[in-house]
Amino acid sequence: EGKQAAVFKACKSPLPQIYGTAGVPHRFTCWLKADRPAAVTLSLEARGPGKAATTGQQTVKVGTEWTQASVDLVPPGNMVGSVRGTVMVPGGVAVLMDAVSFRPVPAKAP
Repeated sequence: EGKQAAVFKACKSPLPQIYGTAGVPHRFTCWLKADRPAAVTLSLEARGPGKAATTGQQTVKVGTEWTQASVDLVPPGNMVGSVRGTVMVPGGVAVLMDAVSFRPVPAKAP
């Protein structure tokens, strides 16, 4: 519906802090809608103590209808940690984001 949706305009906008369990695959999922068609980039980054950063990124074609987008990430380290998220919106476009979640998902089979 979008009544509680966040509005993003032309820029790289940080998301509020996200927490995840280290070593456990997670999926960031949201619904996006724009006032005109555009490519929106969702990025996640997590750093564990003494570990290299783990990143996930997805560019999604968003139109005037709600579109689901997701990014997978396995936070590094050995405990609960924070994940930084950003939304990149091109100039001249307003994008709505709603129904955001960051949840553990089953590990992919080898």
